[in-house]
Amino acid sequence: MEAHEAEALRVLPNNNEGTVTPERFKEKLETLLKDLQQLLGDKNDEYARSTDKLANFKRRADITGLNPLDVWLIDVQKHQDAIVSFVQSFRAGKELRVNDPIARRSLDDIAYQFLFLCLLEDLSVKEELTATGAKEHTYPVGIGGLNTAIAKNLR
Repeated sequence: MEAHEAEALRVLPNNNEGTVTPERFKEKLETLLKDLQQLLGDKNDEYARSTDKLANFKRRADITGLNPLDVWLIDVQKHQDAIVSFVQSFRAGKELRVNDPIARRSLDDIAYQFLFLCLLEDLSVKEELTATGAKEHTYPVGIGGLNTAIAKNLR
């Protein structure tokens, strides 16, 4: 299906017959990891346009005056909003028309969770390197309601 085509989803509740056996669970996990690896490889190369796989977040942080974590939050929320809409429609027994299959939105969300872990590591490593005199870049940061002074990012 083309990404621009709408897909009608009608999901019936599971009748608890145990369709996700341990074997099926393992198959699904292997498929997920393979799909995730492909998604992160293909899309990340397209978005990052750099040897720094997080460059997309940092570049847009510079442009907007946000920090890379805020940029990440805006991006991931798009996928989570789609998932919430799906769950609400399912709960209400309504048909939901979407442009991307919900499974793809879920995969995208998982990819963004991985990128979040990378951003956390990147920011932590940058703080340690900056303490040793490395070049730093300052972002206005508001994490957990605090207007923390600095998140470091090597250039």
